[in-house]
Amino acid sequence: MTQASHPNLQIALAANGAASASAAPAPALDAPVSAPHAARDAYHALREIVQAVSRPRTSGEALQSLYEALREHCQTRAMALEIVSGSVTRFQPYGEPSALAAILNLSAPGVRNDFEVYIFPLGDEIAPPGQITYVLEGGAEGARELLEAATGQIAMRLGKDTLMKRAEDAEEKARQRISEVATIYEIGQAIDQIELSRLLQLITDRAALLMDAQACSLMLLHPETKMLRVAASHGLPDDASAQEMRIGEGIAGRVAQTEQPMLIVGDAADPRLDGVTLRPDISSSMLVPMKSADGQALGILSIRRRRPAQAFTDDDLKLFSVFATQAALAVTNKHLYDDLRQRANELLKISSLSHALISTLELDDLLKYVATDICNVVGFERCCLYVRDSQRAAYVPREWRGYSDAIGRNPVRDGEGAIGVVVRNRGLMTFDAREPVAPDQERERWYLQLKGFARSLGTDTFVAVPIMTRQNRCIGVVVADNKGRREGISKEQNSLLSAFVNQAGIAFDNARLYEKMSENLQKINGLNDYLDNVLQSIAAGIVSTDARGQIARHNRAAEETLDLPAGALENVSLRDVVAGLNLPEAERAYLLDMIRRVQETGERVHLPKLALHPNDREPMTLNLMLSRLEDHNRERDGVVLAFEDITQEVRLEAEVEKMRRLADIGQLAAKMAHEVRNALSPIKGAAQIIRADVGAQGGSTEWPDIIIAEVDGLSHLTSEMLDFARPTPIDPRPLDIEAFLTSALQSLSSYLVEQQIRVRWNLAPDMPEAQADPIQLKQVVRNLVMNAAQAMPEGGDLLISTDYRPQTRQIAMRFRDNGVGIPREELERIFRPFVTTKTKGTGLGLPIVQKILTNHGGRVEVESEIGTGTCFSILLPLNPPPDLPEAAMVATPLISARAAGSYPDN
Repeated sequence: MTQASHPNLQIALAANGAASASAAPAPALDAPVSAPHAARDAYHALREIVQAVSRPRTSGEALQSLYEALREHCQTRAMALEIVSGSVTRFQPYGEPSALAAILNLSAPGVRNDFEVYIFPLGDEIAPPGQITYVLEGGAEGARELLEAATGQIAMRLGKDTLMKRAEDAEEKARQRISEVATIYEIGQAIDQIELSRLLQLITDRAALLMDAQACSLMLLHPETKMLRVAASHGLPDDASAQEMRIGEGIAGRVAQTEQPMLIVGDAADPRLDGVTLRPDISSSMLVPMKSADGQALGILSIRRRRPAQAFTDDDLKLFSVFATQAALAVTNKHLYDDLRQRANELLKISSLSHALISTLELDDLLKYVATDICNVVGFERCCLYVRDSQRAAYVPREWRGYSDAIGRNPVRDGEGAIGVVVRNRGLMTFDAREPVAPDQERERWYLQLKGFARSLGTDTFVAVPIMTRQNRCIGVVVADNKGRREGISKEQNSLLSAFVNQAGIAFDNARLYEKMSENLQKINGLNDYLDNVLQSIAAGIVSTDARGQIARHNRAAEETLDLPAGALENVSLRDVVAGLNLPEAERAYLLDMIRRVQETGERVHLPKLALHPNDREPMTLNLMLSRLEDHNRERDGVVLAFEDITQEVRLEAEVEKMRRLADIGQLAAKMAHEVRNALSPIKGAAQIIRADVGAQGGSTEWPDIIIAEVDGLSHLTSEMLDFARPTPIDPRPLDIEAFLTSALQSLSSYLVEQQIRVRWNLAPDMPEAQADPIQLKQVVRNLVMNAAQAMPEGGDLLISTDYRPQTRQIAMRFRDNGVGIPREELERIFRPFVTTKTKGTGLGLPIVQKILTNHGGRVEVESEIGTGTCFSILLPLNPPPDLPEAAMVATPLISARAAGSYPDN
């Protein structure tokens, strides 16, 4: 075959992606016509070719129109389109048969050899692969360029048709998908709105509509009988629902057995169809197994098309399989939804039932509630509650509804009858005498007992549920039935009854526990009150904390000891309480460290005589004990502090120690005074003799006079020491305070004038009389007045005042001077014996004052400021305690019971 060309005709084309020559300048044509005339003819030819291809409605018509245009302009005798689709080549011829023979069989006899044949591939990317063959009469001018341009136009037209076909296919698939999704959505929306039978019918109707089928059926597999039964159908007779078949029988049974979908078209050669006669009026069928999400077989969905409808394809089978999967999911979800709704209804009922049970704690009331709700809420016609009587070892009817009162006269002994069977089984049991049983089972004792019990109740069917406690102990049995109804006992009734009886068992257990809890709570409250009374009765302060350091408990003594207001120890931490005491930093840190150590180590700490010095009040001394609290697991759970204010005790101990030392000193002083006085008498006598002899001789008596004066001074000292040391009983008499003070000061008037002391008075009117020893009390006044005068060496004012304190029934006499004052560090020492600031003082004046007032049951107080003056206050009770005169006579100096040794210091 030769491919002729016409070099004297070249046309530049640049449109529509056609295979064209480059846009180079066209050379002159070797034709008898002029170049402009040839170009015009080529343009008209190309325009007709483009119109011939683009105007026809189909590509076949476009090819026919193209052939006719080419025959006119290029003397084309034949044309053939070859398109390759997979392994198949489609050949589409146009033109004269003799010219086509040049394409089909060029070597055949009688075929002309003067044809020119041109072959051009379809070069468009979108057009299907293939080529166009042209057969031309020899001698046509410019044919190659026109044929090449025509091929490009046809390629574009085929590409356009391909795109349109793809778009139509995609649109069809989209419509099919939309229809499928809409159908699935409609089925999904109907799950919670319609019953199962209507849902199944909806599935078959929508499947027939989706697959454009005339008949559809849905067969469900019974879980117990394993039989397939038509549950819904479309386009089938009304008696189709009565059809049943076993697994492996018929077409549907075999599909269910293999769990593989089946497509039947005509006389399909499927081994599963062996022995099955196909109906001639059915063009094709599809059967697809329906499975749940976990692979459980639900049934078979089948669909048919009757003749002359088009047969189903593999794509239809895929689509139908997807639909069947979604339908199976919808059926499964429907079952789940119905089950959940049933469960929700049961829970609502159980909730309403349980509310009454929980709020009732009396057994008799509980039984009434349970019996009433079993009939009214659970829905049984009759019920009876048997409760175990431990004393009788039997189950006794306690409450019933619907049965005659005769049932209450028939208790059942433990382990006997139908009640005994239920108790042994420990679970819900339903008996139906109408159900067939094996012959050997009919003779079983337990079956005969159940059957006889049903007969005694007057029913064929009953249900019995044991009432179990949390300890799995049976305390009763509930029996119920539906006598008078056609329907038997439903699964919903059984489920609800079982759940309700379980709640009843818990309620019975709760009633028993509540009773015990009430008793225990009463005991705990009593014990708590007792412990609280004990805690509040303890004189020592008690504070306990939890593991976080928060104060958990305390008593009133703790608030009083720490001088805190009521409620100050509530809802606070122990650290805050310690910080609120305003202790010095060292004391606060020490106390908190002790608390922390006790809590961490469990060590018990005893801090006797712990001295604390709050900044805003008097120092205090505590006897403090700390120990750790532990919970029931022996884990640390806080600390407990027990403390007692022993400030007064410490002061009393100091006073006792002081008095003991004074007693020792007094005993010593008495012995020394006695011995000194014994020696002073002969010394003074000898000195007097010497003075007399020296005076008689006319000599100087200076030295004997000195000896006598010193002896008199020592004699006075020993007298004071004896007064201080010896027990001096008081002789109380009624005493007018104003007259007494006036008389006492009158005896000191010359001394006060000599010392330039001005006495000013501030005596309270209507002072009551006091019982006191005037002689000893005058000695007190004399010592205090003389001390005041000696504190004002340049003279000054002495203010004497009195007042009465009704609350304490004490008379106060104050002696205030404006002298030099006493240093603070000396105030504690001035009442010690032999402590004096005077050059010739004995240091026994104030101790004697204190001793006399103590014997009267009173005391002396002093206030002093350097450069301002001093005030001594005598506090004297109206009547001295009756035991003080006798106590004053007791003189057992401590030193006398000790071994001889050094004298005590001062």
